[in-house]
Amino acid sequence: MQIVNKENSFLKDSTILISRVGDEFETYNLTDKDCTWVKEILDGITKDFEPEVKPEGFEGLSVELQLKNARDYTFGEHLIVKGKVSGAYTATCIRCLIDTPQTFDSEFTAAYVNKRYEDDPEYEEVDEIFVSDEMADMYFHNRGKADLKEALAECCFLAVNHYPLHDAECKGLCQICGIDQNSETCEHAN
Repeated sequence: MQIVNKENSFLKDSTILISRVGDEFETYNLTDKDCTWVKEILDGITKDFEPEVKPEGFEGLSVELQLKNARDYTFGEHLIVKGKVSGAYTATCIRCLIDTPQTFDSEFTAAYVNKRYEDDPEYEEVDEIFVSDEMADMYFHNRGKADLKEALAECCFLAVNHYPLHDAECKGLCQICGIDQNSETCEHAN
């Protein structure tokens, strides 16, 4: 398998024409600094975790996408996307409310098949398909246009910790007086 590194200007918009993608994997490296739609995904993650203080320069999202235009007898022309994503953000500990840095890494494989399969009863409740000799999450393209943001945002959503802790042993706040039981004790402690 040949992997070709391409310019990122092709992915300035998250919606791409499948016909413009080659039949060998092409690699694209994107970050929230150079790609608006990747920044929007990071903003979606950080808005769910509104810490009081965000460390300068800590937050970020890096993405490596490998794209390939493929064809087979079952799905016709489709897009295969292999992605690696890593991110960093600040979140508030759910037990003691201390702002804490969080990171995540994840990988995904997606196949964008024709939108007509979305209404096909055979694929009605299917999330994954076997296509191009591998399992891939199923997404849909409309008239050859695939929105990569959908798969990437879903991968990030599944990878982030929705219940962040600053420490696995965090004792949290006292439910009666509200002091931080990690640094102080009170008469309500068991």
